[in-house]
Amino acid sequence: MERFPFPSKNTGRGTVSTQAHLQIVGGRWRVIDKLGEGGMGAVYKVEDKNRKRFYAAMKVEDDLYEGGVLKLEVFILQKLQKMRDTVKLYDSGKRDKYWYASSFSFMVMTLCGKDLMTLKRLAARPFSESTTLRLAISTLYAIKQVGDIISESTPMSHELQK
Repeated sequence: MERFPFPSKNTGRGTVSTQAHLQIVGGRWRVIDKLGEGGMGAVYKVEDKNRKRFYAAMKVEDDLYEGGVLKLEVFILQKLQKMRDTVKLYDSGKRDKYWYASSFSFMVMTLCGKDLMTLKRLAARPFSESTTLRLAISTLYAIKQVGDIISESTPMSHELQK
């Protein structure tokens, strides 16, 4: 049985949820497929019930984990919504217990393409110097945006602003 949030079976090509396609989360998001799983949760491809053929990524985290990061991720994504080149946060919430799993929290965000390491592996040639520099600049800018939000949100920064 899978921890997040649907029971699954091993098909030889990976673990596939046996009931995921039947699930509607948050009254709106129909689970299509499991994209991956890590130590704290799983990511699913979901379709918006209200807007057919509109797909997003739903990250799910089991509420059993102490110190889960989903709440912090939602907080940071909410703060980043007005900044350029940021994934959009569509929804977040908490789902009560199922017969086969504990309760879980979720967030639904922009469904992005392949990760950078996969793109690098699939490329016929190594990235050019220009591509590498553009990626580095974009990455540093994104890190700075997140750092600004975190520093604005710490108790010390609130004390300094008084």
